[in-house]
Amino acid sequence: MAAHTEEPQKQAPPPEATQSSFRDAFTSRRSLRQFGLFFAGATFFTGAQLLTRRALARRFKLPKPPFYHPSTEPYPANANGAMYALEAFNLATVNVVSAAIMLTGGAMWATNISTVEELRAKTRHRVGTGDEKKSNEEIEEWIAEVLARKDMKEAVKSATGLKLDEFLAQHQAKATENEQTN
Repeated sequence: MAAHTEEPQKQAPPPEATQSSFRDAFTSRRSLRQFGLFFAGATFFTGAQLLTRRALARRFKLPKPPFYHPSTEPYPANANGAMYALEAFNLATVNVVSAAIMLTGGAMWATNISTVEELRAKTRHRVGTGDEKKSNEEIEEWIAEVLARKDMKEAVKSATGLKLDEFLAQHQAKATENEQTN
């Protein structure tokens, strides 16, 4: 029994490089810049929640009518429904915007995006058009085509007083009449 007793081997700690690289991944300047938007959103969200709680507490402290108060008499006389609705809308807007900022910051940190240019590059890479000049040319061609159509519609309307769709429908109706008479 005593001949086979060995001390369990201690595992070597992970190399210092992996520990520091893991720590640097969260504390690097780039990561902190990306995480800044998340923290700003979280701070804004916390402030919005506190503001909402304060408004609700103030609303709950308003005097309530007695149980046997007649329903024909409004209570309280100075209640303003429009202001209550505006306050509720403002609180809801602040809460949603703060949550959206926090979500955007977290998503940017999770996807390792810190600038709009990086977002564009990732989007182009995902779509498959890695060539920036080609995609810019395609966008310019599309915009030119849309503007040409708009100009044509405006020219037809100014010349005939009709919208392009109406003009084409009348022209097509005349063409079908001519075909039927021939």
